Amino acid sequence: MGIHRHNDDLNSFIPDLAKEQVKKLSDDFRFRFIPAFNRKSRLGYFKPSVNGKPHNISVNCNLNKYAFLITFLHELAHLVVYEKHGKRTKPHGQEWKSIYGSLLKDSIALGVFPDDITETLKNSVKNIKASSSSDTQLTKTLEHYNEEKDMDSQYFLDEIPENTVFKIYDGRVFKKGNKLRKRIRCLDLKTKKIYLFNPVAKVTPLEVELFHADF
Repeated sequence: MGIHRHNDDLNSFIPDLAKEQVKKLSDDFRFRFIPAFNRKSRLGYFKPSVNGKPHNISVNCNLNKYAFLITFLHELAHLVVYEKHGKRTKPHGQEWKSIYGSLLKDSIALGVFPDDITETLKNSVKNIKASSSSDTQLTKTLEHYNEEKDMDSQYFLDEIPENTVFKIYDGRVFKKGNKLRKRIRCLDLKTKKIYLFNPVAKVTPLEVELFHADF
């Protein structure tokens, strides 16, 4: 049995055409929705029930409504897998991919998303990633629907040239290096440590000639 309070909370963050789908899912599964804002490390999480209390699902509420719904369905899929299989499956294994893909297909069938997101999601469902941020095309498509733009001139990391100096959200400054299979090597210009960045990390290029650090 769902917890009615979070039905109303979720409604304020999702597309209108998804409200019936989300209401049914909320009524079918017992969980507590925990809103979060401006969290940089992750878009959402699922925490299983402890001592008979409801499961917890948290989603960043500064996401646009389409990104919010996709993240919510991602986390709900973890809940469904947990209730069916407990801890016996991999977090993003075949069971999770199957359930998450089915939830996405239900939303697509309802016409929830604009055409460009719909087409991108149809491709994504064929090869589901562990996180939406790992799906670069989906991340970039969803970006078009952000209502609030960042104050700084930001770009996706894979859009700026190699050797560009840039800063990230916490003020740290890096120099872009070469791309590996899934990540991009970047040099922290203060600590001289190498970090691996997601290609769709949002960064602010800096017009400076002060840095001459090499990899």
